[in-house]
Amino acid sequence: MDANTYYQSLVDQGYPADQAQQYTSQHYPGFGSAPQSAPMAAPMTPSQMMVGNVSNMQQPTNYAMMPMGTIEKTTWVSPWVAVGVIFLMMFMPFIDVGLGIEFTGFELMGEVADLMSEFEEDTSSDGEGGNEDVPTEFMFFGIAVLILAFSPFIFLFSAILSAALLGMGKHPVVIGALHLFVFGAFMVCSIIGTIDEGGLSFSVHGDIAGFGFFFAGLAGIGLCIKA
Repeated sequence: MDANTYYQSLVDQGYPADQAQQYTSQHYPGFGSAPQSAPMAAPMTPSQMMVGNVSNMQQPTNYAMMPMGTIEKTTWVSPWVAVGVIFLMMFMPFIDVGLGIEFTGFELMGEVADLMSEFEEDTSSDGEGGNEDVPTEFMFFGIAVLILAFSPFIFLFSAILSAALLGMGKHPVVIGALHLFVFGAFMVCSIIGTIDEGGLSFSVHGDIAGFGFFFAGLAGIGLCIKA
């Protein structure tokens, strides 16, 4: 065995280069007088390659550090349909008393605005009215009429606010719940406020409210559905 072969065997066994050179010079005097080329790295054994692969596989992937842009944005179909129904019903009759007397949602908004301005002028000029007892059904009948009169404003505001929330990726379930609460309050007051006179029954929901009001009110169910 020559000096270079002996030196390379020591390096393969794991000795550092300077220590291998020292041992080689002890057995082969004059070995360190000439510059030696850098030893080649020993090839990895199959067991060493397996250990390296296992260590790489054990490194967990940090999904929390993934960019948020990879998450798909949820699109709520049912609330968008409900918003469209509300806007469409604003062009349909909210009041329909028969004989061709009907008002769409937008027309009712204009009529209510005019009545409110006239009411403010009358209250400023008139004095205090009398304190007469009003029957319960008449009181609830009046409340139902007020809810019906202001329903276009409430439903339109509900649709606009829901559309804004949907545009920001949020579900308008709270708006839908309030929307249905107004519609439910109308139905309760209208049923309690049904007037029976002379064998005839007269109510706001059965004789005054139009189908546009009912469809726009029930559209609140779509605002609450997460689909």
